[in-house]
Amino acid sequence: TARSQAAAGGGGGRPQQVLLCNRCTKPLATTCYLTKCDCIFCEECTFAHFSESSSCPKCTRTLGENDFTELVVADASGSMTDITKTSLQALFSNQSPAGHLPHAELCR
Repeated sequence: TARSQAAAGGGGGRPQQVLLCNRCTKPLATTCYLTKCDCIFCEECTFAHFSESSSCPKCTRTLGENDFTELVVADASGSMTDITKTSLQALFSNQSPAGHLPHAELCR
């Protein structure tokens, strides 16, 4: 999916999960927005697209103002703490077959 890509990285060659914007496909580095339909967008794409349209550019679901959750990536330099890595790994291990993260898992 556009949400993540495997990349060879540190830690003994283990694959890293990188969150990608579902619109521009760039890695999410600072503030991003998770929608109720489990799509995720960078701040720039969120404001650019949703100021013009209420439909999700990834899945076309109609979204309202309360259907967005702001997420902040704590360390934009790419070096995450072990706790953050563990949390992201737990989220990615719970993906559905369609590649979506269950909303309930993200909002615990």
